[in-house]
Amino acid sequence: MKHFTTAVGLMSILLDTLNLDLTHIGAKGRRKCAARFIGPYKNNQRTTPDTYQISLLPGVRLHNEFHVANLQPSAKDTNDKRLNNVPRLITCDGTEGNQVRAIVGYRTRYGITPVQGPLVRP
Repeated sequence: MKHFTTAVGLMSILLDTLNLDLTHIGAKGRRKCAARFIGPYKNNQRTTPDTYQISLLPGVRLHNEFHVANLQPSAKDTNDKRLNNVPRLITCDGTEGNQVRAIVGYRTRYGITPVQGPLVRP
């Protein structure tokens, strides 16, 4: 069993999307293209020793209690070279997403394109 402790009221929990339906994640197509974790979410309370209640977005149709195996504490990225403040967008169905302004190019490795997918400018 995974040991998970966090203070109530912190914005420090990520939700594992492995057992969620693709419509709840906001991904269309295949699971391998979807995000592995979504969040961060606010920890409201600890309901049992193994479950936490988190505050989800209003449009998300999910139960708000999750087992500790489906939660992961998030950490702030302190690397200045990474883009950490991407503007968030609330879509029509109430989920969060990013607005892509332009596809800049593709990463290549050994002459094969694409390796990591397209490079986008938020």
